[in-house]
Amino acid sequence: GKRVGKVRVLFDETNQIAILGIANEGDEEKIAHQVRIKVKAGKDDEPEDDAEPAIQATACGQATGEAVPMGAKLEPLALDPGDGGDLIGSSYDGSEGRDYGTNICISQWGYSYNCIATTPAVSLSPTDLTFPQTFINQQTQASFTIWNGGGGRLTGTISALAPFSIVSGGSFSLLPGQPQQVTVQFSSATAGSFSQNLTITSNAGTKLMPVSGVAHKVTFSPAAVSFGEGMFVVTEQCGGETGECVPYTRKVGLPVQSKLVVKNEGTVAVSLNLSTSAPFYLVSGGALTLAAGQSAEVAVRFDPADSGTFTGTITATLQNGQGSLTSGPLTGIAHKIAVSPAALNFFALVEGPAIQQRLTITNQGITTPVLTVITNEPFSVDASSFTLVAGESKDVIVQFSPTTGGEFSSTISIKLSQIQAAFTVPVQGKSITEAEFFQWLSERSQEGPVDVTIPVTSDLLAHLLHFRDLTPEAIQSLLHLAETKDWDSLLPIGSLEPDQWWLREFLKLIAQFLTKELPAKQSVLSSLKTLAKALAEGTFNATYDGLLADRYFNEFVSKLAEIIRNTGATSLFGAATSSEAAGVAIKVFCELYNNSRYGQVGLETIFLNFGHAGVFALAALAQIEAQEDLRNGTRVTGRVFDALFIILKTQPKPPGQPDWYQVNEENTLWKNLATILLNLGEDAAKRQQSVEHQKRFTATITALSIAASMAGNNWDIYAIRAQVTYSAGTITLDVVGSIPLGNGGRLVVFGQFFHAVDYRWSDLAALVNAVDSLARGEKLGLEFLRTLFPSPLNNYAFGAINDPRNIFGIFVAVPQDKQQEAEQIIDNGFTNSNYCGGRCFAVVIVVDENQIVTNIVIKGNPGSTTLELIQRALEDMGIKIGKKLGLVNLRADVARVCTIEVRIQAKKGDQHDETHLL
Repeated sequence: GKRVGKVRVLFDETNQIAILGIANEGDEEKIAHQVRIKVKAGKDDEPEDDAEPAIQATACGQATGEAVPMGAKLEPLALDPGDGGDLIGSSYDGSEGRDYGTNICISQWGYSYNCIATTPAVSLSPTDLTFPQTFINQQTQASFTIWNGGGGRLTGTISALAPFSIVSGGSFSLLPGQPQQVTVQFSSATAGSFSQNLTITSNAGTKLMPVSGVAHKVTFSPAAVSFGEGMFVVTEQCGGETGECVPYTRKVGLPVQSKLVVKNEGTVAVSLNLSTSAPFYLVSGGALTLAAGQSAEVAVRFDPADSGTFTGTITATLQNGQGSLTSGPLTGIAHKIAVSPAALNFFALVEGPAIQQRLTITNQGITTPVLTVITNEPFSVDASSFTLVAGESKDVIVQFSPTTGGEFSSTISIKLSQIQAAFTVPVQGKSITEAEFFQWLSERSQEGPVDVTIPVTSDLLAHLLHFRDLTPEAIQSLLHLAETKDWDSLLPIGSLEPDQWWLREFLKLIAQFLTKELPAKQSVLSSLKTLAKALAEGTFNATYDGLLADRYFNEFVSKLAEIIRNTGATSLFGAATSSEAAGVAIKVFCELYNNSRYGQVGLETIFLNFGHAGVFALAALAQIEAQEDLRNGTRVTGRVFDALFIILKTQPKPPGQPDWYQVNEENTLWKNLATILLNLGEDAAKRQQSVEHQKRFTATITALSIAASMAGNNWDIYAIRAQVTYSAGTITLDVVGSIPLGNGGRLVVFGQFFHAVDYRWSDLAALVNAVDSLARGEKLGLEFLRTLFPSPLNNYAFGAINDPRNIFGIFVAVPQDKQQEAEQIIDNGFTNSNYCGGRCFAVVIVVDENQIVTNIVIKGNPGSTTLELIQRALEDMGIKIGKKLGLVNLRADVARVCTIEVRIQAKKGDQHDETHLL
């Protein structure tokens, strides 16, 4: 024999050739494919036409004999050169080698049978069945193959005894070599190990096949496990180097751990794998092997990540088997509430009226907790037990009623009705005489700003907020003022935080300087131009000292110094005193004036509109750029300048058209812009030390950039970074603007983008409620609008927004982890009105930690026209997916509004020389 590839070629001693077949790789005996070559008569070297073309073989002589059947098995026979004999007859001598053996063939189905047999025979593979282990009352299946290993036709049936049964293939009629698959099932209602025989009855006789299987009985107890209730409590935690307060979530009554008992009720040892799913977790017992009758405890923990009602099970599977088993239900409830404030401090006078404060508890989850609130004397609460539905808030009145002097410490316990664990709010109280109290409060105010509530009469409380450097006499005067309500006589006593009296006072001062003190304004502007020229010539310091002799300029510098002192910005300008810092700020402003990036006309425009605030803010921003290299793709000073310039060039309207912007402390838009400048200067000074100032700084730049981008695209802008406090609460608005619609109405947009850096769900909920009420013409909505635009100077803005033809949109930017909560707040707020009957919608702009927009979701049912308006609004705001929020290119808008201005001036026919027009 000779092997060529996969072809077995046999030669006899006459060198005549017969190719018997192609063997499987690794199994040279089994013929998988028959090949036969015949030789044409009289042509020794030419194969017949139907020979296999892939087999290159030449016959050397005439071949004789029968073809080898397809699938035949060859008996191995080794012949040395010269050995051999007649292999066709039966006279072959065994001493010369082995004979061919039995006449076994392989059928077309691939099964062997006796080629020359005339009677059927039963052949099985395998010859016995062992079923995978399972649980009682569950099924496992196994299969075997029966085929006819003889001749003729094999017919018969197969039967089984319980707990085994035939699923398919129970009767058969098979040709030689023809197979049939038989599927058997094992299922037992009782535990144990079982062995039986399948009976195969056929015309070839009766044959038995052994079968065996094991059924386990495993139980869980108790039948159900309840983990009860727990809750998440969101409050503030203060600390760190900056002392900032941030939201912090605590778990109360969570996680909860319990036990189940798993028992092998059967007679055979069982090996199990146990599993469950969140919020349930296996603490121990994930893999068990239990002998017959043995049990084991499994520890399970309930530890949810958020509010909800949860149900789960423990699943048991066999390590070496099939089937699964589940325990009874695992149940648990997690509530989520917010508690504010995080601590309460009381001060009361001996024999004075009781002091009350509010403790606000809000249900931030989706469940309905029943809460119990308790405390100890001399503190008390007005509500000991109550239920909160999702989104509902409850103000618990906490009262301090001491009967003796001294200091008191206790806690307010907030607990669920079914658990002992409680969340505690620290509460402290101090009871002293009036004189002792005033002295103590004075000492506290020397250390820093104080917030305190003082009873004046039995029905009057005075709230002193952010006062510092108080004397006992000053406190007495303030309380007298509260009782007499002689507000016109009010003068600042001590110092206040920047967001209090000084801000309001300076807005009035700046507005008066710009609108009524025209000689002062022009004189100061002339002085600033002179200083800018002196700076370029290197004589700034001498010129500055000389100009201080000018009354108007000296007063301007003094007020600028006062702004710097109140905002804590002295060190930002590298000065020891606020007066020195004012000089540095003016010098920086003059450097900007000489910088072609800004342009003299542009800075003069900002000065003529915002005076001290404009000089202070731009100088402060330029300082932090120089110190911190704040570019972020574009300088922040340039962004603020461009934004202000665009707004100032687009919002004041020509004569004969409604003008909703003018320099006046009662005009909402001017007041917003002036406040923005003062806040930006303060934030620039404090942003390195305060996270809150960092957040406000980022939110303000973002809001101003978006509003300017809208203004540059023909939007009317009515408010920027405005705060509205009315009977329903306080709302912060980053931008309020509108564009006209075809029906005479307007698309009115209310934007809240600050959530991207300082998420406040209550602000968003309050805005949704206000817009919903406004769209439906309700009293609360009109109160919100009138509070936003309180003066007759804002009548146009009020009327433009309060129009029944208008469509109202809320645009809110939120972090990725707050998207779902924000959408829920919007849906809940508009649920009853079905989005104001189709007149309201909301756009949720989702940003990542780098303020890159990752998704935009539209809430409501806007039509195709409104969808086009939404797309335009997003484009005009410079908002799109993949772009940083608020990072818009305002230079093109600056160029466009400047070009428009030049054309208008030219059309007026005024006499302008060429230089002026250029």
